[in-house]
Amino acid sequence: MVCIPYQIDDDGQLWSRDDLAVSLAQVADMDIEVAHLTPFVFSVELPKGDFAKILVSFTSHCWTESFDDEMHAGKMIILDHARHRVFDAERYALSKSLPGVIAGVSGHKCFLTPEKRNYMTFDGRVKLDGGRDYRIFFSMKKHKGRWNGVRHQLHMVVESAYPTSRLVVGTEVSFTTIVSKTLRGEKVRYVG
Repeated sequence: MVCIPYQIDDDGQLWSRDDLAVSLAQVADMDIEVAHLTPFVFSVELPKGDFAKILVSFTSHCWTESFDDEMHAGKMIILDHARHRVFDAERYALSKSLPGVIAGVSGHKCFLTPEKRNYMTFDGRVKLDGGRDYRIFFSMKKHKGRWNGVRHQLHMVVESAYPTSRLVVGTEVSFTTIVSKTLRGEKVRYVG
């Protein structure tokens, strides 16, 4: 098991494994543990009664935003490969609900985004201030393996999650269709 050197708290403060506050000008996102976003495996029942097990992991875009030189001057830069990001308190707070939303994603509408690479979902019952939705963007691919001893057939990467009031754009598709087609190596077609 790889030991990740830092943990981050609700205020964006880094902490060492020895519980010492750490100040850095920049740090790689892979060196930061976000305890509530550890990968996990969940099962989805498919239309014919079969079950698919899906490994879920999360990128730092779920709790960071793009770095802006003027707006974020003096803030710690979080590196997503070569992209500069910065801690976002609202995204971080909302990300605490992500594992539960993902585990129940079969009950939410999903959309294939125009980029044709990601899907988007949200819980339409939850409205944030200003009438915003908490949108969750994810990708799905075949990936057989084990996580913590549990076998899985697919890997779902939650690429980003953030509040927005923009109109929903994309082709509506059920989560079970996404899972079934991915298992068969088929693509979901965008109708725009």
